[in-house]
Order: sequence, then C-alpha cells, then structure tokens
Amino acid sequence: MRPVLRLAETGLLIRNLVLGTFAGAMMRRRPLAVAVPEPSQPDLLVLRDGKALQLVGFHREPDSPPLTRLQKLGSWQPVCIGFGRRRKRRGRRIQNRLYASKHSAAGAAAIQALTATGRLLKRTGAMGLVEAEYLEALGERPAAVASTTLTLATNQRPSRDLAAVLAARLPGEPVSVLDLVRTLQRSLGRVQILVRLHPKHEGTRRKGVRGELEALGTVIQHTAPPAPLDTGGFVPPEDFYQEQIKALSYAAAAINLSSTLTVDAAILHRPVIFLAYDAAPGGEFPEGRARLYAYSSHYARLVATGGVAVVGSAAECVRAVEAYLADPGRDRQGRRQIVEIVARPAEGRVGERLAAEVAALEEARE
Repeated sequence: MRPVLRLAETGLLIRNLVLGTFAGAMMRRRPLAVAVPEPSQPDLLVLRDGKALQLVGFHREPDSPPLTRLQKLGSWQPVCIGFGRRRKRRGRRIQNRLYASKHSAAGAAAIQALTATGRLLKRTGAMGLVEAEYLEALGERPAAVASTTLTLATNQRPSRDLAAVLAARLPGEPVSVLDLVRTLQRSLGRVQILVRLHPKHEGTRRKGVRGELEALGTVIQHTAPPAPLDTGGFVPPEDFYQEQIKALSYAAAAINLSSTLTVDAAILHRPVIFLAYDAAPGGEFPEGRARLYAYSSHYARLVATGGVAVVGSAAECVRAVEAYLADPGRDRQGRRQIVEIVARPAEGRVGERLAAEVAALEEARE
C-alpha cells in the first residue's frame, strides 16, 4: 500500500501533526512518510519503533542565481509573487482583498485565472511536482501529499493534491505590549499580567522591552523550543499544551490580536479581548492594520458572534477587562458560537477526522 506523504517543514507541524493524534490515526489506515528537516532527530526516531512510519529529509529548493526577465515570464512562481505585490501596493487591504470573498471583480477574475493556469500546468506536467523530489527516498510515488495551506506557497513546488496559494507576509505586531501593560496596571493595579510569547519568539529579541515588562511584575511565558521552530525544533505537545491550557484556564481574560488563542480560550470558557488598534498609524494601512485583522474574512465571523470584545484603544481594553472581572460569564453564548463555528465538535478527535478525510480522498481516487 502506497504511503501518504506528510510535509512537516517546521517544528509547529511536527508538534501538532506528527506527535499529535493525526499520525497515529493515519497509520491505522495507510503507511505514513513524514518529511522533516532532521530525520535523525532522536525524539522523532522513537516514534518509528514498531510503526508504519518513515522519516525522510524535507526537500528544500537549492539557491539559484536570479532569473532574467525572460526567465521570469516563463516561471510560475514569479508570476504569483508579482501579482501578490501588485495587489498589496494597490489595495492595502491584504486580508480582505487577497484572502476574503470580497474581491473586486478584476481581482477575483485574476485569482481565478491564476488558479486555472496553475492547475493546467500541473496536469500537463509543465510544472515540477513536489512528489517527484521524494521518489528516491520513498521508492514509489506517494498515494497523497498532506500539507498545511502555506507550506507549498510561492517558495515551494506545488503538488497534484494541493491548491496553489498566494501568500503575503506582514510586519510585526502593531500594538505596543509595553504601553498596554502600563495602562492596565495604572488603571487596574490589582491584576496580574502574563505575556505568552509566540513559539517563533525565542526570547532573544527586544531584550530591553522584556526587561521593562519584568520590572513591572509581568510574567513572561516562553513557548519556543530549544532549536528554532522554522528549522524543525519542537516542544512535545503534552508539555506545550499543558502549559497553554493552564495559562488560559486561570486567566480572567485572554487579550490577543487575531490569534488562534481566541478559539482555545472560548473552548475553555474564558473571555476574549481583541486589540483592534495600532500603536502608530502606518501609511500602508491608514484604516489601521489591527482593525483590518479584526474584520478580515477568517476572523470577522468570530467577531460577529459577540463572543469577542473588540477594543479600539487601551482605554477601551481597560473597560473590557473591568467588565469581565465583574462578570466572567459575560458574552458566554457568543464564545459557544465561536467553538461551534471553528471546532465543532470540540471532543478532541480532530486528528482522527483529518486522517479519515485524507484516506477517503485517496480511496475515491483509486
């Protein structure tokens, strides 16, 4: 039986989908091959014992000299990248125009044309597929390729199983955490503040800000693995999620900026506050980048439930925290709707259902 190839370029994917329940559920249906940056990593080798699991090196495109203008015209990736950049310069609303359903007529037509062209190139064999890079390691063509949405974006070859995706990178957090902490402590002196760093934040950046936060009594929770996440480093899921669940369970409110912690907090019945204001205005996003996030296609549905308190300033954030301290059950029904929209049913079997979907697609093709 041909294996399913799971692409796991980063430690986040290894933690959630290789060490999580998906891999075990998949291997009960088909052999599983996982492409990771370091196949000989001891923590991963332990997983192989007695299981239908094969670890192979993640293929990275070699560095190549810059393309000439003529070569760019015949290459699919520069076309996609150039289209994304033009949309960014002209529209500014990256989230709402590039990813949402509310495209302009011209933009929607261009995206459809790019998608159709990409599919045609794949079908005719004019575009190299990522599966071909793993034939030698696997000994056969995989039954299917599984990946997250952006793993095979413009910097990777496509696959017959994965759609082409246009990606746009945006700069760092627009809200000043230090200013917000000062405002909260000045207004609500009795609260304790915990700042949970992103797993990609190894804790070496912004040392001065971190020192000021700690001087204010702020607890800083580090979540980054010993090795960088982007190179395959990971924290075992039991440890990572145990710490995250504890932090959320004891929180009077979870304050974030378009974070998936919104859903995690809603599952644990904790109030959620969304920061929809920028620390400083930017010419590229005159409406405010944080506000665009709040009403982008993937987040607007959550805001519409009423389960998220959207605040437009630090003062509004203070008032929202005060309201939730006085009534922790406030907006509970909206948070239940968030769980229903994103995680229904929230019974801890997402990995099992995902594996069943992958297996069903291949069975239908056979």
